[in-house]
Amino acid sequence: MRHGPIALACAVLFVGLAALMLLSAEGPILFDAPWLLANESWRTPGGIEAIQLASDLSGHVLMIPLCTVLAIVFALKDRRAGAFFALAVGGSALFNESIKLFFARPRPSIVERVYEPHGLSFPSGHSQASMAFALAVFFVVRRVWPSQRRWAALLFLFPLFIGWTRTYLGVHYPSDVMAGFLLAAVWVVSMDAWAVRVQPTAPEPSAPKP
Repeated sequence: MRHGPIALACAVLFVGLAALMLLSAEGPILFDAPWLLANESWRTPGGIEAIQLASDLSGHVLMIPLCTVLAIVFALKDRRAGAFFALAVGGSALFNESIKLFFARPRPSIVERVYEPHGLSFPSGHSQASMAFALAVFFVVRRVWPSQRRWAALLFLFPLFIGWTRTYLGVHYPSDVMAGFLLAAVWVVSMDAWAVRVQPTAPEPSAPKP
């Protein structure tokens, strides 16, 4: 896997989104407004309750214990895999908080927010957490259980769903969600590149004695 070009491409796209956001005075950009307005028109009382519950799947209350358990499970199989997973998901969460403070984008105001979330808007923490989780699990499975990597790839449906729920609830712009996905990719792919570099190589077999 070519980690460098992937991480660089994601970083460039993130910077582009951030620049557009700043130029718009932290308001909606690109397709933010029509997407949010369309999702608001689809809301129903039952749908709001169900989607809010589903959106919480990538919140701290569930993700912290889940990731802790998985890190232990991975470490029991391969200590380096467990350390990589912990750094990937934990570091991504800290990265998100620092970037949010830097840009300080307010929550969307062009639609009614279903509830008032804590914190700032750019990039979406739930979206970044779910994408970092999916990427980290995929990289661990690819390394430790390579025959199961196709099943692990199905995990990428999880962040796509979570990202949509954040816009349905009106608590994030779509550009916040995209930025969260991109920042997660930059961080986790970079961590995987580091893990590959520090992984000890198996010694070459010695030539048979004549």
